[in-house]
Amino acid sequence: MQSLETRWRQLTFQGSEAFHTEQYWEAQKYFFQALFVAEDILLLEDSRDSSLPVVQLFMLACHNLADTYLALGLKIQAFEYYRKAYADLVHLLNSPLQDEDIRQQAQEFVSKAADEWQQAFNSLDKRILWGWCNQQQSNKPGHIMSYNARH
Repeated sequence: MQSLETRWRQLTFQGSEAFHTEQYWEAQKYFFQALFVAEDILLLEDSRDSSLPVVQLFMLACHNLADTYLALGLKIQAFEYYRKAYADLVHLLNSPLQDEDIRQQAQEFVSKAADEWQQAFNSLDKRILWGWCNQQQSNKPGHIMSYNARH
């Protein structure tokens, strides 16, 4: 049985191949699966045998998806994945139940995630962003946001 990191690497490689041949919907499919695997690694704390920091695997997966959505001209979806990277890292940092190694990794990457989310925010047409903000405010408590790769 292959490790989760090996699976993540395969999916990321396939997504990158598709992305570089401008098959963006195919790339999105692979990058979405890679994000799912990265989240599993984080949840299972399967970081002991990983050659890369598991938080970096997660960040790369989020940003690969965001870049793919940008290539497709879907700026709001891209914004959502930059936002997800930042919000989930903040959650990891503030979780007292989280493994200390994972929290340290999150600390290393959170400012980069914040910078990239800010850049995505600045690039959005403010009318589109206003619509997104209104949509977020109308979500009921407990509603799972569409950017959550698990659902």
